[in-house]
Amino acid sequence: ETMARWLIERDQLEEAEPLVAALTHPGSELLKTMDTRREFLSNAANEAERNRQVVLDLDRGPSRRSRLFVGIAIAVVTLGSVIFALIYDHYRPAAITPQRLLITSGSLTFAALLTAAIGWRSLFANQVGLRLASSLLLCLVCAVIVAAAAVRLNVSGDMVMLVDMVLAAIAMANIYPLVRIGRTLALVAVLLIGVSIVNPAWIHGCLMTTSMVCAIGILYDWAIRESSTDTE
Repeated sequence: ETMARWLIERDQLEEAEPLVAALTHPGSELLKTMDTRREFLSNAANEAERNRQVVLDLDRGPSRRSRLFVGIAIAVVTLGSVIFALIYDHYRPAAITPQRLLITSGSLTFAALLTAAIGWRSLFANQVGLRLASSLLLCLVCAVIVAAAAVRLNVSGDMVMLVDMVLAAIAMANIYPLVRIGRTLALVAVLLIGVSIVNPAWIHGCLMTTSMVCAIGILYDWAIRESSTDTE
């Protein structure tokens, strides 16, 4: 019994069980101690498995390449849209219409969804990719829906641009910690929303600034900051 107790105290239950079974009258305290240790070890194993699953769900590695492609696609289309808007507005200044915004948001959303679809296996391998889908991609789709609704309901382009900036702020806040500077990007978007409300004449410039800051911020976080952190 002494040997069995010694093994139980050291969590060597498999070795202790034959000794306990060989005892003619094992003490109730010994059996209780063994059951207690067995329950403790079972709970500890379950907790370790849960922690392992959490680590796997939050591992950024499996989706890194696909996320980088999505970030590049967003940055390229955003930069192209801003450059086109600046050139177009310079030669043909006119009010920003919901139709024009529908084309812009539609192009950006299409590029992001297409890139995500190509690498969906790795992108949605764990909770990291699902966070991307439930924040960034969802808000891009909502921007298209808002622009399409504005066309049908004859809503002003200024209101659509304001809603787009709100969606950008929400997306950046929700995408944290997948994008570790997400909260900072959200704060920038909120500040630009405030500027737009104070001076509506600047709303288009604020929207372009918000788009560029968010796109560059995402690409910086995934392409540069993430790589430098892994190297360290």
